[in-house]
Amino acid sequence: MGPRRDPATPKASARGRAAGAKVVEALIDKVAGRYRALVVLGAGTGMRQGECFGLTIDRIDFLRRTLRVDRQLVLVPSQPAFLAPPKTSASHRTIPLPRVVVEEPAEHVRQFPITHPDGLVFTDDDGRALRRTAFSLLVWRPLVAGVGAPHGTGFHDLRHYFASLLIRHGESVKTVQTRLEHATAAETLDTYSHRWPDSDDRTREAVDQVLGPTTDRKERSGAEPDDLRSALGRAEVVDGVDELLARDGLGMCPGPPGNLRPDHRTWTDAKQRS
Repeated sequence: MGPRRDPATPKASARGRAAGAKVVEALIDKVAGRYRALVVLGAGTGMRQGECFGLTIDRIDFLRRTLRVDRQLVLVPSQPAFLAPPKTSASHRTIPLPRVVVEEPAEHVRQFPITHPDGLVFTDDDGRALRRTAFSLLVWRPLVAGVGAPHGTGFHDLRHYFASLLIRHGESVKTVQTRLEHATAAETLDTYSHRWPDSDDRTREAVDQVLGPTTDRKERSGAEPDDLRSALGRAEVVDGVDELLARDGLGMCPGPPGNLRPDHRTWTDAKQRS
């Protein structure tokens, strides 16, 4: 008989197993055209499958690059699919869309015009709402097998991928909590604490940056104009996530980040200040 698991230790499935960047890139490259934007949306926003399935065209603001989540698609056996409020009250949110993500739904609706009476963005070949079981059997499982992804890789692993991407690039617990609409920061830490850098490593890095050799300090802190865009991407998660996604293989984002709101720093202003 094996050792008993400490009840305080989350099960492996609850600790945010994330699909790797190469797996996500392979999924996007291989998925059928009708579902490409769906996979990009899951990986680039952390939205749940039901929220993605229930996305309607009126919830996307292509100009401001935002997406409003206030509904999800609910499926009941032997009944038509219908829209209902999301999982929790914290799930009501407005998501900032990176450029690489917002371009995919725009291209999707151009190729596959909206025909569903509720305005659903993603439907099957017959224009009907996606059903979880059929999508899994006919689309997702063959896709996962086709790219050689680990057995059991699910759509929800795209959400974990998004979380791990933010953590890997220095976002705070509060930011990750907000993006994943967790009710509390404790929920975020319970799921993803194993992905944050070790405090010992942070201590070493902090001291090295200040007291290390002069050449090392200059390399770490002296951002040249060509590196400024990367620095700004770390400072603003809204304009930064598209950079991070691009670097992780979800697409290319040529050109500087846009000025989404008046309080955002524009590329031109940043260049002038440098």
